[in-house]
Amino acid sequence: MIEKPWYQKRQFDPGFPFDMWQTSMTRGFSLHWHELVEIVYVISGEMHISLEGQDCIVRKGDIAIINSGLVHGYSSTGAESGNSIFIIQFGLELFDQAHIDLRNRVFQHLILGKLSFSDNREG
Repeated sequence: MIEKPWYQKRQFDPGFPFDMWQTSMTRGFSLHWHELVEIVYVISGEMHISLEGQDCIVRKGDIAIINSGLVHGYSSTGAESGNSIFIIQFGLELFDQAHIDLRNRVFQHLILGKLSFSDNREG
């Protein structure tokens, strides 16, 4: 059975137009979408990200950027011990009129990629 994505509605205080939190990835998040840009930093462990039908596994030190309006979800890869992520969500209204050109350029296209900031000296 194909899971139907749900709409995540968030109302931000205009004086604080973003949200952030840290969570353990023991259960995951079902397919959903919202009008926010989401940045996910993997603190420890690994998880599976589904984004517009594309799949990716992210591991400790990886960052995933999810554009507004895209259907996405997270699930465990089975290596559940110690999974932890940090999520930042913000709306495009964060960029005021002075930065309208930047806003329109940066967030036009699907973003599915990984960027690692972890030090690779261990292996």
